[in-house]
Amino acid sequence: MNNLFLADLINKLTKDEQEKIKHLHPVFAKMLAETLLQARDEKLNVYLFQGLRTFEEQDKLFAKGRNEKGEIVDKRKVVTYVKGGHSWHNYGLAGDIVFKDKNNRWSWRLSHNWQLLGEIGKDNGLTWGGDFRSFKDRPHFQYTGGLNIIEALIKYEKGGLEKVWMAVI
Repeated sequence: MNNLFLADLINKLTKDEQEKIKHLHPVFAKMLAETLLQARDEKLNVYLFQGLRTFEEQDKLFAKGRNEKGEIVDKRKVVTYVKGGHSWHNYGLAGDIVFKDKNNRWSWRLSHNWQLLGEIGKDNGLTWGGDFRSFKDRPHFQYTGGLNIIEALIKYEKGGLEKVWMAVI
């Protein structure tokens, strides 16, 4: 991939987004940046909310709405159904794009045009969480590069993020 082209794309993002996107796999970062910019061209007020997460950050999100045993006690507070190591966020291959409201606050309201956002992401080669069967994760976009999550975890354990990224096609 042409790094100059990626740099040009990234420079069109906000400073906060630039900081987040630089920790993502370059192929995925390009797809995600294109999705963000095209969505904005369609007048969607969207921004990159989150990209790379550590296993520890993932485990903290998993704990929300659950007791010490991991059992769901408040479904309204559940953020994710996967622990650290089992999320594409942990490998820099997932990002959450979220709307902002008129007061510039993050907004996950269902009244936003999530469908259009999802279609734009899919047109850029991404998998959209809004198509997930069990848990509709509308802000979520990922690119697995031919890996499954267990392969990614094994590669990570053997050589860190670099080993996972080298396996992404």
